[in-house]
Amino acid sequence: MIDYLALTIGHALMAFAFWQLFGRERVDTDPLIEGIKEANTKTRKQLRGAGRRQSRAKAEES
Repeated sequence: MIDYLALTIGHALMAFAFWQLFGRERVDTDPLIEGIKEANTKTRKQLRGAGRRQSRAKAEES
């Protein structure tokens, strides 16, 4: 027969570990991916105005 106390203690420790792990705020974030997203956002913001100016200049030339 399985010792119920051992099962209870094991499951309680696993539940506590999961509770601690999922209680963290930054479990699902990767610093590398966040850096890439920020770099892409900066690049898009810089290129957004330049792209409009280029398209307007091409339209005026035509």
